[in-house]
Amino acid sequence: RLSRMFHISGFATGAPLLHENEDMDPVPVCVILEDDAVLNDRFAERLASLLEELPRDFHFCSLGYSRPKAAPMVEYSSHLGIPSCLWYLTGYVLSLEGARHLIKSLPAVGPVDSWIGLKMCSNWD
Repeated sequence: RLSRMFHISGFATGAPLLHENEDMDPVPVCVILEDDAVLNDRFAERLASLLEELPRDFHFCSLGYSRPKAAPMVEYSSHLGIPSCLWYLTGYVLSLEGARHLIKSLPAVGPVDSWIGLKMCSNWD
């Protein structure tokens, strides 16, 4: 039932994070934007570039967010970083497996974007 509600925006085709997922096919993703999100120049082109680099076994990727100045950013690649703390989200990319995980974690505690940020920063536990 979830897959009928999951509107595919593209496919993550980057190398997987885990060695055991090496043979994994590109994974469909859904882009979710807040109603007040403002898309920057060349958004579609930049999203396509991101999807080429995004690991096939990812769950969640922030597109726009705020974080404390003191919160470190872990460099994953030249275009991708992993924030250690998120305050709010403007947009994100979610895999079907990431959507399933969030549904299993319901109910959300507090604002959804803060709750997702907490889930992401706690390694989805």
